[in-house]
Amino acid sequence: MIAFYGIALAVGVALGLAVLGGALGQGHIGNGALNGMSRQPELQGKIQTSMIIALAFVESLILFTLLIAFLLLGKLPAPKDVMDAEKATTAHYSAPLPADAHSFPLAG
Repeated sequence: MIAFYGIALAVGVALGLAVLGGALGQGHIGNGALNGMSRQPELQGKIQTSMIIALAFVESLILFTLLIAFLLLGKLPAPKDVMDAEKATTAHYSAPLPADAHSFPLAG
């Protein structure tokens, strides 16, 4: 059961980190390209082409993470099955005490 919780947590963390890393990477790519274009305007076409290719590679990593997250979500059971399994494992903990439970002698 705990493996399912781990999968659900991993999906959320993976998506969050992928988007955060992708956003930072794309920001650095854009910053470097704009700095390069401002320093050497005659190379604007080459720099822009390289920037678009680099942005596509960064975006593809985010899309691959999204794909893996969807595949992992497919491994999770239905919420009803999880609730039934939780009820089955905790049923013996919530059983009522016997009627004479208060009459057990105390040790000591």
